[in-house]
Amino acid sequence: ALARESPAVELRISLEATREPMAALLRGTLDLAIVSSPVRDTGLVAVPLLKDEWTVITAPGHRLAKRPYVSAVELGHELLYAPDAPRSDVERLRERIAAERAPMPRVHRIPLTDTLIALVAAGLGVGLVPRWVAARHVARGELAARRFTSESLPETWFAVHRRDAEGRLPLARASELLIGLGTKKRRAAPTGAQISR
Repeated sequence: ALARESPAVELRISLEATREPMAALLRGTLDLAIVSSPVRDTGLVAVPLLKDEWTVITAPGHRLAKRPYVSAVELGHELLYAPDAPRSDVERLRERIAAERAPMPRVHRIPLTDTLIALVAAGLGVGLVPRWVAARHVARGELAARRFTSESLPETWFAVHRRDAEGRLPLARASELLIGLGTKKRRAAPTGAQISR
């Protein structure tokens, strides 16, 4: 829809901005970011997309797939694949694990979602991802998804852009379209996108 409405707009995914998306937005090297981190800078506009939670994903036959949720202690004994998340997400995870006095799992950061999913589906470890990232794989029976701790680790996802870019780029429309994707949970959205004319 965006390509039809704004044919001069080019969409590029920026993996380089994953760890520090707000800084990339403020520098002007990124136009739109999809984040679950709090947005505190008044120069940025945050549009809520969806509410979600971090989920432990496993191969369907994994022992943790039989549990209603995975505790931090159980996770601490696993090889964990995790996306290359912003520091604020990593800190929240560390705080939750420390609160349960659990050992830190061996973590391998995997920047590409499809690779992370393939490693977990092959039974080579477990993953910790937002529920929407794995939803279609769980629906097809390729993965099992379990809540992380009995209380879960909730989050809200936002489309974020610079306030001064609103007039020159169709960012409001892009955010609107992303809200539609989030509501339907059809597919994973990128962490950072650069939209240029």
